[in-house]
Amino acid sequence: LNMIYKANLKIVNNGNCDDDAVEFLVEYWKNIAENITEWQEVMNRSLTKKDLRENYIITFAITLIIYKKVNKLNKNKALVKNKQATKIAKKRLKNAHNYLITNNQTSFYEEFSQALWGYISDKLNISRSQLSMDSVKEFMLSKDVSEDIVNEFVDLLNNCEFARFAPGDPSKKMDELYQKGIELITKAEKLLK
Repeated sequence: LNMIYKANLKIVNNGNCDDDAVEFLVEYWKNIAENITEWQEVMNRSLTKKDLRENYIITFAITLIIYKKVNKLNKNKALVKNKQATKIAKKRLKNAHNYLITNNQTSFYEEFSQALWGYISDKLNISRSQLSMDSVKEFMLSKDVSEDIVNEFVDLLNNCEFARFAPGDPSKKMDELYQKGIELITKAEKLLK
């Protein structure tokens, strides 16, 4: 603001402004003085220009440091996805649970399936285009997850797909799958940190 103010003074003092422009600039700086608390403090001499600059430099430096750290974290998208995998899976499982309660089979299986596939994709950094039963097995085994848990997870994914289209008591299957899904994601979370 100081630089803009000085530039405005220079323009006005050189006579390069008509009366409307001068009036506009005066009105502009009145609004600045009325609406920016720190500017009022400088005008009332309760804050020196030096203190104002120092405060803003410190604030700017802290903001810059925080921005760099956040930017660095966001650049590592795999790490961000890994950290958010459980949160997103929980949200999807909650939605699936709501569909379970209302006995909305189609929506339950879609949401439940998305919770499982999304969790694995984000946790193991597998792109959605590479997701398959085989890639899930391969990546989980490479992360030293026991073969039993890997097989349970793959079975759960298969059972979810099968239950969507198989006849039988849908609410019983939905409830069993839901409970098994929570159990397996909990186990996987402990192993895939």
